[in-house]
Amino acid sequence: MIKTRFAPSPTGFLHIGGLKTALFSYLFAKKHQGHYILRIEDTDRKRFVEGGMEQILWSFTWAGLAFDEGPNIGGPNGPYIQSERLHLYKQYCDALVQKGLAYPCFCTPERLEKMREEQQKNHQAPKYDGHCRMLDQQEVKERIQKGERYVIRMKIPQNRTIVVHDLIKGDVIYNSNDMDEQVLMKSDGYPTYHLAVVVDDHLMEVTHVIRADEWLPSTPKHILLYEYFGWEPPAFAHVPPLLAPGGKKKLSKREGAVSVDEFAKQGYLPEAMINYLALLGWNPGTTQEFFTLEELQEQFSLERCQKAGAVFDYKRLNWMNGQYIRKKTIPELTQLIKPFIEQEPWYREDDTYLEKAVVEIQPRIETLLDSKEMLRSFYENVPYEKDLIVNEKMNVTPEIALQSLTLLHEKLTVLDPWEKETIQKTLLDIVQMHHLRNSQVFWPLRAVLSGKPSSPGAFEMAYVLGKKETLQRIEKGIQKVQ
Repeated sequence: MIKTRFAPSPTGFLHIGGLKTALFSYLFAKKHQGHYILRIEDTDRKRFVEGGMEQILWSFTWAGLAFDEGPNIGGPNGPYIQSERLHLYKQYCDALVQKGLAYPCFCTPERLEKMREEQQKNHQAPKYDGHCRMLDQQEVKERIQKGERYVIRMKIPQNRTIVVHDLIKGDVIYNSNDMDEQVLMKSDGYPTYHLAVVVDDHLMEVTHVIRADEWLPSTPKHILLYEYFGWEPPAFAHVPPLLAPGGKKKLSKREGAVSVDEFAKQGYLPEAMINYLALLGWNPGTTQEFFTLEELQEQFSLERCQKAGAVFDYKRLNWMNGQYIRKKTIPELTQLIKPFIEQEPWYREDDTYLEKAVVEIQPRIETLLDSKEMLRSFYENVPYEKDLIVNEKMNVTPEIALQSLTLLHEKLTVLDPWEKETIQKTLLDIVQMHHLRNSQVFWPLRAVLSGKPSSPGAFEMAYVLGKKETLQRIEKGIQKVQ
């Protein structure tokens, strides 16, 4: 059975690029009726963030990507948190030392720093110089007994060609002479990524490692470790990164929201985000733009993944999110919007009224957060200046504004029934009977009802607000113009 995994470090919020990599791993497993594993790699204690694992779990629940095995659900190959597996890493690391494939290194941080400085001066690639590799075994034993701090490094053979058969990038060739003798076990008893990832992927029966391409240069070391242990390595696929607008660098906080949590707070729908991320680096081979998660599972393939990074286009994401918002029923969208406005001082609990307002803003918003400012006008008379009503571009002079608002108050006062169609007809009758332009009637009404330069239409707002509130706001508008 095919098994894939996503193995994040709990160093804070999950980056949107991490979610994309996790999605590709998920889709591959599900297409082949396989298992998808979550493993928390928390052995780098310096970067550990309290609550980081919980935030990762929340992000995947939000995105709708369910794991078959993981720290929150268990499974046959647990535990799924690396800090709970330290005894396993020590066992396998000791085995490498006994085979002569790894060795203790007593070099101090000061010596290593001096070594790197010398290498930089001589324009050499920074890597360990093998100082402790040839130490006499008796000396090693004595230094350990004295309590000297040490790490365990892997031995790298000389003059070996190592080929990484990457399912996305093709064959990538490495020379072992260029590889560093990596630390496998730190002096605090915690493994490095390189040892832990190989041990865990083997013991958890992972068949395909789909991960970020920043790990590609480490893969030949991992292949060697599989060889040292006598294990069959998994298939590897390295996913290109998300790039910032412009395509020259990786997506970072300077370009805006980058964590799953931030996108959720800004009101992006998980199904829109999953759809968008799938198309960043994967080509379905058709013109289809919108996919359900089930459709992605059926159609996804690593063969159609691109080798280069994909540019993260916020405008495109906003457009796609807006399309998903339009597809929601009004009751669905209302319930999605409520968490974004419930804490506002102007909000009052009335789902029937809120649904009427949501009908009017649904075609105009791209994120759920956009709804907050648009809905405010339906709940309170937003303060505004006279200049909002008087608008040269709309051919609305102070005189025209006063004339239109006065006529509107007069005609709407006696209007019955109060429906969108009858309100719209009243506005158009005023235009025709008094030889005005549409903008000269619609704009002043829209301005006094919303208090904003951008809002739903005039007669739509009037309908939702009701006759009494509409007339009161028109009266205040007349006072401002006068």
